[in-house]
Amino acid sequence: MPRAAFKLGLIGGTFNPIHLGHLRAAEEIAETMALDRVLFLPAAAPPHKSAKPLADVAHRLAMTRLAVAGRPNFFVSDMEARRQGPSYTVDSLRELRQSHGPGLDLYFIVGEEAFLEISTWKDARRLFNLTHFVVTDRPRHDLKAIQLMLESKIEAAYRYDAGLNAFECSGKKAVFCRRITRLDICSTDIRSRLARGASVRYLVPEEVNRYIAANGLYREV
Repeated sequence: MPRAAFKLGLIGGTFNPIHLGHLRAAEEIAETMALDRVLFLPAAAPPHKSAKPLADVAHRLAMTRLAVAGRPNFFVSDMEARRQGPSYTVDSLRELRQSHGPGLDLYFIVGEEAFLEISTWKDARRLFNLTHFVVTDRPRHDLKAIQLMLESKIEAAYRYDAGLNAFECSGKKAVFCRRITRLDICSTDIRSRLARGASVRYLVPEEVNRYIAANGLYREV
C-alpha cells in the first residue's frame, strides 16, 4: 500500500507583528484541509511590501515562535529570514521539496487579494507546479476573478469544480477556495495603535503583547 503524502501547510508574510487573525486562519485551514503541519515563514525582505516600521526579522521570528508555542502542529522556519536579498516564495518551495522529497504535499495558504496578484510574483507559473494553493476569504470568494486570473495569467485550462470548491488543471496543482472566520484584525492597525500608546490586547497573543512592550517595538509609525 503506498504511503500517504505528508500534507504541509505554509503561511508566508512579514508577521509585523503576527496576530490572532493569522493564527485563526492557520487553525481553520489545518482542520478543513486535514494538514499534518503548518509552517510559518517570516520574510526578511518581502519584495511586495514596504511596511514601515518593519521590525527586525529577529524580532518577528521571536514573536511568531511565541505565538505558535503550545500548538503541536504549528512550526516556524527561518529559511526566508536567513536568505540574502528579497524573500521569494518559489525559492522556499524548491528548498522544501529538495529537503523533504516526493512524499511532501504542499498547501500554500494565502488571502484572495494577494492571490489575485500572484502573477507579479517571481516565477509565478512555476509556483503552480510546486504547491497547491488554499485561497482564503470572508465572507465569500470572487470566483469569476480567480478564474479570469488563472486563465489569463497562469494556465488557460484551469476549471472550477463546485463539488471540491477548487480550480483544477491537468499537470498543475489545485487551487482550493476556503472560507474562514472573519476577524477584522490587521498588522497595520496594530502598529498604529502601538505608536499612539493604545492597547492591542486580544488582537495579538498575550506573549506577543508582552514581547512588544519589553522590546519597545512599533513606538513610532
